[in-house]
Amino acid sequence: MAHRISQLFTRGASASTPSPSSPSTPRDQPAASTSTHPVTHTRNNSTRVNGHTTNAQSRRRSPLQQVLQKVTHIFSDWSTPAVEEAYWCSSDMMLGAGMVIIQPETRKIVCVYERAKNYWFLPKGRKDVGQSLEETALREAYEETGYQATFLPLCHPHHQPSPDRPRFPSTEPLYIHAMSWGPKYRRGQISDPGGEYLTTWYAGQIPVDAPHHTNTGMPDELNYESHLLTFDQARQVFRRDGFFGMLIEYAIQNFVRTEQILAEWERRRAQDAEEQVGAQAPAAQQEVAQAGEPQGAQAGEDQAAQASEPKGVPAAIPTAEQMQGGSASSP
Repeated sequence: MAHRISQLFTRGASASTPSPSSPSTPRDQPAASTSTHPVTHTRNNSTRVNGHTTNAQSRRRSPLQQVLQKVTHIFSDWSTPAVEEAYWCSSDMMLGAGMVIIQPETRKIVCVYERAKNYWFLPKGRKDVGQSLEETALREAYEETGYQATFLPLCHPHHQPSPDRPRFPSTEPLYIHAMSWGPKYRRGQISDPGGEYLTTWYAGQIPVDAPHHTNTGMPDELNYESHLLTFDQARQVFRRDGFFGMLIEYAIQNFVRTEQILAEWERRRAQDAEEQVGAQAPAAQQEVAQAGEPQGAQAGEDQAAQASEPKGVPAAIPTAEQMQGGSASSP
């Protein structure tokens, strides 16, 4: 039983592995983590973790689906290839958010420069407890750039359902970036086994007269400098950074695409308004012509219409609302 319990609360250690406190353990050997480790059993190429089968055959996939699963799937030129099914518990992952801030009037991007370490980056950071990813993106944008940004709606492709509002433009995320960290050691022992850092990236905007605030960051962020760079300057700054370069280019192209789409929508609205005015012009001319007819001719037409009506039938049948309101006179 003691051996069984030790398996439940050790990570990556076997029964023959001495404990960290054992005299035979070298001083510089990292100690095993005490975080809970799931019980894993393997049988007939089927892996069961805590009673849950995780192999592909248990999902009842067809032979074709099983073959396609083994082929590396490429999504688009903007993304890395597909990865196998992965999951991380709360102790092994961290959530964050970042923002690409564009000044639409000047067509510039807010980029941050770290003076002490001489590198460029875009504002991002970890999510606080109880904070949404959207709130995190806005907070990090303000702390690291000094600008109070708002979300920028873009006509970029996404797969989020839109039951009660227009699908485009939207403020849905542009990217999700995954990066692992750790492990970290302290005094020869593991203080942090590491994990996966998932950052969600949004598009933001600031007006042309946006005020810039100073000393908005943390104590270790005092060397940050915000710069408004043109699209080409931002491309040049991040030309050697794989992800930031891709993120900047994706944001720029979707911003330009949104400008083109909105301009086309505005052109169509103006065209529809002109066509509507053109369709109303003949009717208005006819009303003017009828208003210019002699009163005697109009009176004769009214008398002829009244003579042709059956007796006892009102000229206009009152509606139910008029009858309830008492506005219709009885025949």
